[in-house]
Amino acid sequence: MRWLLMLLLISPALLAQPPLPLLKDRLDVQPVVPTLVFSDKTGPVFTLKNVRIEGKRNQIRIQRGTMVNMEFEYKFHCNHCKRPYNQLLIGLDFQHSAQLCLHNSKGKSNWKKAKVSLSIPDLEGNYYIRARNSDAFNCKDALDWWRLDLPLGPNKRANIGMVQVIKPKLNFTQTTL
Repeated sequence: MRWLLMLLLISPALLAQPPLPLLKDRLDVQPVVPTLVFSDKTGPVFTLKNVRIEGKRNQIRIQRGTMVNMEFEYKFHCNHCKRPYNQLLIGLDFQHSAQLCLHNSKGKSNWKKAKVSLSIPDLEGNYYIRARNSDAFNCKDALDWWRLDLPLGPNKRANIGMVQVIKPKLNFTQTTL
């Protein structure tokens, strides 16, 4: 009976979360591109450029995992897309699904600016922000396309930003009695 109670206490949402990456894998340094032109098998789908995290460059260092604000410009230029459903997916390199989805209902678009927030884990290491496309019917379904045809998700060529979580600096002050 106790095992049933313990099973009920474990949150299903907690079980659905991907495991945090190992620290040794988080210290690898990978290149981050200033402009990403994402192409599928038949041609270019979108371009993403001018990524800024927390109003700075596309690479920042923080002392704790948190929500980070990111802004960028993007443009869909998919002449060969058969369906009018295009999404731009943004997420972290180790995750099983994307965190964000930007929907485009046309094959082509003008340059647009986006401001979004990403959740960064509170574990020391390098977290790479990656992008890819989807042509799901809506953004809710598109988030799970992160690894649909790529078992490990987008590769390091899709790195558009990097957040490095470092150990917080401890400041000790000496007090005398």
